[in-house]
Amino acid sequence: MTLNPLYHFTGKDSLNAILKGAFRVSFARENIIALGEVREFLVPVVCFSDWANEELKSNCNKYEGYGIGLSKAWANRNKLNPVWYVNRDSDVMWR
Repeated sequence: MTLNPLYHFTGKDSLNAILKGAFRVSFARENIIALGEVREFLVPVVCFSDWANEELKSNCNKYEGYGIGLSKAWANRNKLNPVWYVNRDSDVMWR
């Protein structure tokens, strides 16, 4: 059986908070260009990845040294949503 978990990488203090039941939310700065105006806003996020096992060691070291793996079933039960980035020149944007 393949688990195919999602991983969240973090620092020691945040890992302790997660183990007590709370992920720490950070805010991603996003821009939307509409009608010639740039609108900037902050989006609350908790980042997860689905890297292959070979990628774990190098990525964990880049992201504060600690990580936790959670099943995709857990993600679904907790109503996590994947992010889909779209290039503004993509055909998807104009269909």
